[in-house]
Amino acid sequence: MLNAGICQNYQRGVQHNRVIPGVHVLAESEVEANEDKTEGRPTILTTTAPFFLCSPSLSEEIFGPSSVIIVCKTEAELADCLQ
Repeated sequence: MLNAGICQNYQRGVQHNRVIPGVHVLAESEVEANEDKTEGRPTILTTTAPFFLCSPSLSEEIFGPSSVIIVCKTEAELADCLQ
């Protein structure tokens, strides 16, 4: 991470999103992040379109090595998520 503040924001953002109902950790680095080196632990979260659409924070950027994968059942759900 660029600095300690960005690292702290990253960790807060990932922690916040991973406890939202309907959100699951799909993958996470086995190596713990070293906060002294302002490292962020790479994390991939997953959820479904209905949960994503009900949780605005999931669409907010978290600067760092994380992503949210949204599973859509239909093209209509995909279109809703893209807006």
